[in-house]
Amino acid sequence: MIAALANAAATFQHDDWLAAAVRAWRFVMDTMRDENGRLFHSWRVGKRLHRGTLDDYANLARAGIALFETTGEQHYLDEAKALVAVLDRHFADEEGSGYFITADDAADLIVRNKHCHDNAAPAGNGTLVRRLCAAVGPRRRRHLA
Repeated sequence: MIAALANAAATFQHDDWLAAAVRAWRFVMDTMRDENGRLFHSWRVGKRLHRGTLDDYANLARAGIALFETTGEQHYLDEAKALVAVLDRHFADEEGSGYFITADDAADLIVRNKHCHDNAAPAGNGTLVRRLCAAVGPRRRRHLA
C-alpha cells in the first residue's frame, strides 16, 4: 500500500497520497519495530503481534525504495537497506539460495520453509529479485539467484 501510494502520488501529482504513504511508513517504522529494528507482523489496540516474516520485510523495503524514488530523501533508502540487512542476518539461506519465510530465531518451528509464490502480499523472494537486487549489492545477489 505504501509503495502504491508513493508511486501513484508521483504519477498523478497528488501530494495528499504521498503524505498518506509517509504517515503509514512512519507508523510502521516507529511503532512496529523493536529496539533492534526487528519488525512485527501486525499491530492492534496498541499491541505488536507476531514477528515479521520475509514478506513483511521485503515489501516494506520495497515501499522505502518507492518513497526514496518519489521524494529523493536518502533516509528512506537507508531504512530500506537496514530492513534488507535484517533479512541477510536472520532469513538468508546460507547453504542454498533465497530467503526463508521465518527468521533463524523464530520460536516453535518444525521446519523453515521457502517459497516464491504470491499470497495476499507479494512473495518476499520474488519482491527481492524484482525490486531490490541492485539495492542490496553483489554480495547478496547469490542468495537471490
